[in-house]
Amino acid sequence: MSYNFFHFNRGDRMVLLLLSLLFLGGIFLFLFSSQGKADKLSSAQSSTTRTLLTQQECDTQPDPVIHKGTKNDTLETNDHYVGPPEPLTYKPKKRIPKGVILDLNTIDSTTLTQIPGIGPTFARRIVAYRERLGGYYTVLQLQEVYGMTQERYDEIKPYFSIASAPQPILWDTISYHAIPRHPYLNYLQRAALERILYRDGSIENWQQLKNLSEFTVEDSIRLSHYFSF
Repeated sequence: MSYNFFHFNRGDRMVLLLLSLLFLGGIFLFLFSSQGKADKLSSAQSSTTRTLLTQQECDTQPDPVIHKGTKNDTLETNDHYVGPPEPLTYKPKKRIPKGVILDLNTIDSTTLTQIPGIGPTFARRIVAYRERLGGYYTVLQLQEVYGMTQERYDEIKPYFSIASAPQPILWDTISYHAIPRHPYLNYLQRAALERILYRDGSIENWQQLKNLSEFTVEDSIRLSHYFSF
């Protein structure tokens, strides 16, 4: 009799196992739900406490002292508001006075902008053209700067002189495959120089260039300041 009471077949054991799992799950859910309610209650109490403390601090904080501004009697300031920022004051650009004469071959672009009639763009152009030339040999060459008008040239030319002349390149140091790129030498002239140097090995005098159709008397005058024998 006792054997039949405690003996369970496989199906009975599965039912008992399922009931046990359901029972344990119910206990776990009950404990978890109780803990969550306790945490929410504790959080609500902490939030209420912080709110009360903040209100008490605001009630006990003294009102800011308002005083008159020093620069404007109608401007009220306090420790948190100090008024608008100081306005920027215009500082006039430094200008070189009339009567001052500068060397066109040594002046830099910053100093050029201090001359009436020359802005940053023209200052860069004047310096860039000077570098391409190898130096100015006369103030009149400023007329060749890109964008230069007669009015602007007449305005700025009294400020310049040529105190340091360009250093010319010797013809016998030039080879036929390394003709310098110069503003006063166009493509056809460079090709003619290449042929002469390749054929003769050197250029002896200006007459040798004048005999070429690519060169004029004016060309020899311009080039004589940058090339020599």
